[in-house]
Amino acid sequence: MVEQLGYALRALGRSTEASRLLEPFARAWSDRADTRFLAALLAMDQGHVDRARRGFLRCLELRGHAPRRRRARPGASTIAPAHNLGVIAEVQCDGRGALVVRARPAVRSVAPREPRAGLERLAARTSA
Repeated sequence: MVEQLGYALRALGRSTEASRLLEPFARAWSDRADTRFLAALLAMDQGHVDRARRGFLRCLELRGHAPRRRRARPGASTIAPAHNLGVIAEVQCDGRGALVVRARPAVRSVAPREPRAGLERLAARTSA
C-alpha cells in the first residue's frame, strides 16, 4: 500500500513528498527490491543520481532473494533497475557502462536487441 501511494505521489510530480513517506519503510524493508526500486526512482527524480545508482545496484543484488514481507515482483530486481542504470549511463554518455549493465545475465535474457546494438555503437564512439 505504501508503494502504491509513493507511485501515485510520483505521478502527481510530488517525488520529494513520496520520498519522505517511503524513507522509514525503505529502511525497515531493506531486503525488498520493490521498495528499494521505488526509493531509487524517487532519488533519480530529485536529481540524486549517485543515490539512485546505488539503489538500483542494490535491487540487482536482491535478485532471487525472497523478502521477509510480501512477495516481490521479479522485475524489481532484474530488468527495471538495470534499465534505469543503463539510462543513467547513457545520459552521462557512458555507452560502455550501459553495455556492462545490460550484459548482466538477469538482464541480457529479457533486454531487446535493438537498444543493445545502439549502445554498442555509442560505446565504440565514446571509447575512440
